[in-house]
Amino acid sequence: MQPGLYAILDLPHPSSLGPSQIAALLLERAAGEPPLAALQLRDKHASTPARIAALRGLAPRCAAAGVPLIVNDDLAAAREGPPGVGLHLGHEDLRALVARAERPPRDALLELREALGADALLGLSTHTHAQVLAAQALPLDYIGFGPVFATRSKTNPDPEVGLAGLARACLESQLPVIAIGGLDAARGAAAREAGAHAVAMISALAGRDEREIRRRVRRARDAVA
Repeated sequence: MQPGLYAILDLPHPSSLGPSQIAALLLERAAGEPPLAALQLRDKHASTPARIAALRGLAPRCAAAGVPLIVNDDLAAAREGPPGVGLHLGHEDLRALVARAERPPRDALLELREALGADALLGLSTHTHAQVLAAQALPLDYIGFGPVFATRSKTNPDPEVGLAGLARACLESQLPVIAIGGLDAARGAAAREAGAHAVAMISALAGRDEREIRRRVRRARDAVA
């Protein structure tokens, strides 16, 4: 995974653009500029078939740009969607996976990795240092850590960890740490300075039209490069 910007395409979107059009704007880069760390599809209210349809539209664009495509929370969408789509899990998702598999977390995730394929990235949200340490024994490609700052993208967010908490997590983790939660260009730059491999942004990349989205993405890319 490239360092830098981990873009989250959160639906429904404030613009009237479709997911593929928004993705094209998120994936744009200047000559010689590295690609995004990843593009994650996040649609908390959609059905699995709707998420799969969106992934099918996004996958060719991401493949052409050399950017990993990840779906948030939906194991079925990752398994049934285009080849190579990764999966980001929360701790509740991991508990449900373990319960269904009736196996320890490491074994359940190894089985999941085999089902998703070698090219699919697998990530896990963490919110405490105990969770960061526990994640080191799991077959993951990265961990998310946060919220670094207050966020409006979740109805019941976990307590803020702050930049000091993020810096500690980055020191403790052998896995790449993706900072998330209340991050814009300025705060994203601070998160990178604290040691984050990449910075996840949602609202900071959203806009009501192409011009605003391009401006926001450019500002974010420059800040966290």
